Amino acid sequence: MKYTFRCKLLALLFLGLIVCMLDGTMNVSLAEEAEETIEVPDYVYDVSNENTVRNGGENPSYEEPSEFTRELLEDSEQVIQNPELVRVLNRSSVSPWPVSFGQRASIYLGSWPVAYESNQRSVNWEYEQINQNPLDNRGGQAAKELTYKQQETKTVNGGLTTAHENKHVVEYMMRKQAKKDTKLPLVSEASIGEGTAKNHPYAVGAKQLGNLTGYMPALHESGELIHGDVYMNISGKEANLEIRNITKQETEAWFLLKDQVALKFNTHE
Repeated sequence: MKYTFRCKLLALLFLGLIVCMLDGTMNVSLAEEAEETIEVPDYVYDVSNENTVRNGGENPSYEEPSEFTRELLEDSEQVIQNPELVRVLNRSSVSPWPVSFGQRASIYLGSWPVAYESNQRSVNWEYEQINQNPLDNRGGQAAKELTYKQQETKTVNGGLTTAHENKHVVEYMMRKQAKKDTKLPLVSEASIGEGTAKNHPYAVGAKQLGNLTGYMPALHESGELIHGDVYMNISGKEANLEIRNITKQETEAWFLLKDQVALKFNTHE
């Protein structure tokens, strides 16, 4: 009888171990799926070293969460990504009541956009034309080479295409999530300066007219912005965040690929 009981106990422990291992494998798989690999076409070139205009990284100096804030964020059932809310929480603290037994409080911190969830994204590698290099070789007897050279400085603007009260914060959360998932150099505004060049030759045959067109690529990001009423609940010296009245709003934006140029070459007689 004891032997049978021990066998059953060992079987249950073994089964539990398998479940834990599978759960860990599933979590790893889900984490890996969160990263979205976007293949860059071979006609898209990085001109970060050649660009005559410096593009900023558009990384605002938002505060890192304090230890107290980090604990609140980790314990929250709702993911919180809003850096402005983090700033408010960083200025909060909870001191023990003189008599903590039975002391409770719920403090309303306001209505906030707390997080962003991506639903769909895609890249338009020819989002906006920024340059054109023609070469007329229709009177020539031999092939000639054509290379890319930016004729004038071009600035392209992206950003939100839907209206929001906290425009800059919403844009920041969307761009940060998209950059994390795709590893692309995303910005809301990008420039290619006059004189920027790439020494990659294209052959324009005799009696042909060649044209090399430059484009600024951009990523289209769409998803849902999560709003909610934020409360800090305090019980004695313990505190936690609660998000009530959660709503979701569809949101979209375009983000430029910083220091990237798509070059399309064609010839005709």
